[in-house]
Amino acid sequence: MEIPKTQKKPRISSQEARTKIIDVVIGLVETRPLQELTVRRISKEAGTDPKTIFRIFVNLEDLFLAAVRELEHRMMLSLRAGEGELRPIAPAVPYTKLVVWLHLSGTAATKLQPDHEIVATFRALTIPDLENQPDVSERAKNAIFLLAMAFLAGQATVGAFQPDVFTPEATLDVVNLVSRLMSDIPQLSETLGWNS
Repeated sequence: MEIPKTQKKPRISSQEARTKIIDVVIGLVETRPLQELTVRRISKEAGTDPKTIFRIFVNLEDLFLAAVRELEHRMMLSLRAGEGELRPIAPAVPYTKLVVWLHLSGTAATKLQPDHEIVATFRALTIPDLENQPDVSERAKNAIFLLAMAFLAGQATVGAFQPDVFTPEATLDVVNLVSRLMSDIPQLSETLGWNS
């Protein structure tokens, strides 16, 4: 009787393994408690050996930061496709959860900051009506952008377990309020002394 040879899994490149591992981390952030982001869980879900993770990434923080950068990229794609309008685009939820968790876990804020170009593009795509108005001060633009980002972060982090606060009606109220603020911002800026 001949014993069948076991087939070896086809080898994948380091780049393919990297992509798969990051995708698994993002999937776990979306669906599982963050405490389950362990090497064992990640490697099992990715179908890799735990050693593979540390051949590709310096440590778990390095892996999680790579996931943050990938989520930033996905958010930019979503915004460029016209999604959003003060409702959380899909990648914003895991992004916010992961960034807040990393910050509270001791990751330096400088490592979590996206580069200036990403922030500028994100701002331009989030508040395009204001971005192109020369009579609106940078201070006013930053204030509206921060307000919009704080709202999105609130939806992403507490919306799921505070449905009585983040109702569809409340979300629409916020969209209407911010839209009104945006139309009135030149006058409000002058009243607040932000134009000088």
